[in-house]
Amino acid sequence: MLRFVTTQILAGAEIGICRGEVGIGKSFALSQIAAELESEGVSVVRVTVTPAIEANINAFMRAVLGPNCIETTSGADAMESVWSLLAGSPFVSWGQRVILVIDEAQGLSVRVLETIRGLWDRGDRARRGDQMAPAFGCLL
Repeated sequence: MLRFVTTQILAGAEIGICRGEVGIGKSFALSQIAAELESEGVSVVRVTVTPAIEANINAFMRAVLGPNCIETTSGADAMESVWSLLAGSPFVSWGQRVILVIDEAQGLSVRVLETIRGLWDRGDRARRGDQMAPAFGCLL
């Protein structure tokens, strides 16, 4: 079921929430799905939320950029770098599909969630029909 939902999120550059009881295997399933997607050429940007990240926008941005060896000098630069990393072309046949997978997102502060939503909203033009506009899918 989670693989189906993830496929739908990718297809429409949508946003989705995975929810369930502790210990049922959500994180394990997300890891498996991420590996499958990467083997299919999808760019998977994955963050596992920790207490240091959940209430700090800058720490969240570093968690996204760090594994990709991207360093920035300011919060604005970090936001643009994250957008550049996530901005795919999901609605053209040759385009890069990108999904941001945020595991353990239940503790994210409103400010961090608003930041994620602001990044995702940048893809509205693509989701409204401009196939050349950038967008990405997001799964929390």
